[in-house]
Parts: sequence; structure tokens; C-alpha cells
Amino acid sequence: MPPSERPLLFVACALAACVAACVGDDPDPTTTVKPDGSDAGAEAAATTPEKLVFVTSETKQGFFGGQAAADDYCRQRSPRPTVAWRAWISDDNSNAIDRVGNGPWYRADHQQVFANKAALASPPKVPLNIDELGNTVSADQLVWTGTNASGQTAQHCGFNWGTSLGKGAVGQVGALDKTWTEFKDASCTTAAHFYCFEL
Repeated sequence: MPPSERPLLFVACALAACVAACVGDDPDPTTTVKPDGSDAGAEAAATTPEKLVFVTSETKQGFFGGQAAADDYCRQRSPRPTVAWRAWISDDNSNAIDRVGNGPWYRADHQQVFANKAALASPPKVPLNIDELGNTVSADQLVWTGTNASGQTAQHCGFNWGTSLGKGAVGQVGALDKTWTEFKDASCTTAAHFYCFEL
């Protein structure tokens, strides 16, 4: 090699070594590293709150005004009123399982109740008996659902929960079988709780 080309070769080798060193320090180019050296993505994931599901501490009769009214009741009762909530309620127009999102959902004590939407067609992993205040609701309490074990519409009070006519399907608080949502049909003058799911 002519002597005049040797300095250029040295510079090229030095640049190659520098690039290799930089790549070696960050094997995952998608990772965002904060100035203090921490992983910003991992920190964001760790601080994202779990989606909650709870049974309301208070009750209403079966002519509560329909799905939208039940959703708003869940929002008002929830510890996070600034986010969207859906009541586990079916009617002639939509099924509960198609209204509540994809999960996963947790009780206030961080116990996972349902892993995803598909799991809603199966019994809960743990009793759905913790209310919005973190208290345990008695296992003999009823919950308005209008929903069968598959998450589809079942019996509900007249005119889509608008009148006291007829009966509506209820679940049973704390049940670990299909009766969590499909226990019996109750008179629409019965006072029952609601299940509330965070979207």
C-alpha cells in the first residue's frame, strides 16, 4: 500500500470500531433510555394502572333506565370517574360481553378476575365481591345483569330496563360458577347491585 493511503485506512478503521462499540452498548435499538440510564418504556408499563372491575356498594331497582344509565352509575361510583366505565348489562340491542372492552380486569386488591374478553364467558378467577370502596359485599347479594353465562342477552326488565314490568336476570355476588351472571330471574322491583368494568 502506498504510504499516502495509510492515514486514510487508519481513520476508516477507527470509525468502524466506534460504530461497533455504540451498537454493542444498545442491543435493542427500540429501547428508549432516559438521561439517568433507566428504560422509559419499562417505567411507563410499570406505572400504568390496572383496569378495575367492582360490584357497586349500593343497589337500584330493575327499572334503572337502561345501559347508558347503568354505565353512568358505574362512573359515578368508581374511584376513577374520569375514565370510561361499562356496566355488565345486556338488552335487546347489545350483549354485555361486547360492551366492556378487552381487559384484563382486577379487583381493588390487585387480584385478577378476568384475563381478557374471552374469559368473560367463563367463571371469574376470584369472587367478584369487592366494591368501589374496597369493601367485601355479602355473597348472598344479587346483581342486575340481563346476561347469560356466555355474555349474551337474557331476560331483562321491560323496555330495556325502563319499566318495572316483568323480570330481569340477576347474578350472585361472589359466585365462582355461571351464577356470577346467570343465577335466576328476579322481579324488577328487586334492589340489586351492578358489576362495573373499566374500559
